[in-house]
Amino acid sequence: MAYGIPESSSQNSWVVQFQSFLKRHVRASLRNKVALFWNFVWPVLWYLLSVHLIVVPELPDGIPDDVVAAVKGTQVITFGIFGAITVTLVGFAGELTSDIEDKRYRKFRSLPIAPTADLAGRFVSGFTFGLLSFLFVVAVGILDGARFQPRGAIGIPIALLSLLLLCAFCMAIALLVAAFVQDDTQTNILTLSVVMLGFFVTGFNGMQTWMFPSEKYEAVLNFLPNSLAARLQAYYLIDTDWARAGLSPPAMPDSPAFVLPLLAYTVVVGAVAVFVMKRVVYKGDAGD
Repeated sequence: MAYGIPESSSQNSWVVQFQSFLKRHVRASLRNKVALFWNFVWPVLWYLLSVHLIVVPELPDGIPDDVVAAVKGTQVITFGIFGAITVTLVGFAGELTSDIEDKRYRKFRSLPIAPTADLAGRFVSGFTFGLLSFLFVVAVGILDGARFQPRGAIGIPIALLSLLLLCAFCMAIALLVAAFVQDDTQTNILTLSVVMLGFFVTGFNGMQTWMFPSEKYEAVLNFLPNSLAARLQAYYLIDTDWARAGLSPPAMPDSPAFVLPLLAYTVVVGAVAVFVMKRVVYKGDAGD
């Protein structure tokens, strides 16, 4: 057994390897105290500061309490998405880059290890921590007075599906960054820059539309991955007057069909990322 991954023929099933990689990545994430702060505490601090210093104080006088609670709900979603992206882009890319720099893949290439088991273990671990980061912000938001009212039986499933696809998309981007950069410091700088740039350019992940640079093209907020996922979740988890809440125009993504762009992004970028990982990391010389 090398790095906790079974290599004997009697244990060398895909499921056993997947479980071993999953446990390894979960343990690595739990041991990294700095990453735990950025993945869980940092998004909550952003939420509390934003809501109580910027968003709620700027609401017009006389706004009903239910609208204020809904606005807080939208901010929970935007910073929950922010946390999930931080986990699955910055954290995911950083862990993979560290493994490449530590030359673990040079050892893996000499063992009968299935690359898909490694990728699946990484992806399940990444999505699990991304979901937990999102739910942690949701829990704090509810305690702070945020209100959620899912739209029928499909509300929560669509919200979860959009989060899953966004996380998978971010992890695919992280694979590409790690495979080509192969430097931990540069990877962190690049991925953090992408997260922050995307967050602010899209107006807090599409929740503060007045911050978007162009009113003429603001409909694009319903098609950019981060803002689409956030606005889709807001529509299916919160029932409110979107104009009074500051999210419309543009019109909210009010159909399950808006999941399709997220699915397309994930499939296309994911296929490219898996191809690159196989060529550069598993069959190439990454980490040598």
